[in-house]
Amino acid sequence: MAGYILRVLLLFTATIFLDRNNMTKRKAILLAIPAVLNVFVILSAPFHKSVFWIDDNNVLHREILSYFPHAVSGVYLIVLISFTVKQFRKGYRHEGWLLIVAQFSFVTAVVAEIVLKTRGVLISAMLLMGTFYYLYLHMEHFKRDYLTGALNRKSFFADLERFHPGNITAFCEIDMNNLKGINDVKGHAAGDQAIKTMSRVIVNCLPERCYLYRLGGDEFAILFCSTTLDKCDETIDRIREEMSKTDYSCGIGLAAWDSALPFETIYNLADQRMYEDKKRSKE
Repeated sequence: MAGYILRVLLLFTATIFLDRNNMTKRKAILLAIPAVLNVFVILSAPFHKSVFWIDDNNVLHREILSYFPHAVSGVYLIVLISFTVKQFRKGYRHEGWLLIVAQFSFVTAVVAEIVLKTRGVLISAMLLMGTFYYLYLHMEHFKRDYLTGALNRKSFFADLERFHPGNITAFCEIDMNNLKGINDVKGHAAGDQAIKTMSRVIVNCLPERCYLYRLGGDEFAILFCSTTLDKCDETIDRIREEMSKTDYSCGIGLAAWDSALPFETIYNLADQRMYEDKKRSKE
């Protein structure tokens, strides 16, 4: 009984954690419903023979409801696959491939338990892949900002060298409007929430192979890679539109990448345009 419950809870936890930057209370409750139903089904096993039961010869018999955890696991697997696709679109390819391997291992373990009647393979596979995923996230911890989950300043300068100039289409600087006023009036916790909201909006708007960095405070940057300037402009327009649906606003400055120019020149151009945008928003 513990095994049937644990495997589903592990998958539920994985779905919550994988979408941690976009997880809302409503979404978490919806994701929890299959896991909760599974707990009730499994805990009902001692009271009827529809799940599993043991005869006088100590032989375990599995009935139709004993496959309910497998069905619930399938639901979570589909959700995990959709989240994995999102990771690829956001440019987190290493994490995406690791998740694909984990999901393949999970499916293989399920087949082994059902077809080959092996026991303990599924839990072992899940725990092993969970360990690898934890180690990966531990390494990623040093590349990301603790508050927003965006890539940090160190990662930004590393990626400037990692992406060849020909792969970078544009550089964008984004700065939140009136963060000081939010901190002074509502407190720093409200300011942190504002920064997290802006980061989440931007990430959800970014096309594939474009990356968000938090350079410090409320200053963010985007590297648009392997795309077009028209796509960059469309993304900026979408960010503005989505930010207008929140209680916050931001200044945005975009500069096309020119490999003939030093980065400082491109940065200063984006910075100037960002401050001009902030000034227009106050008029």
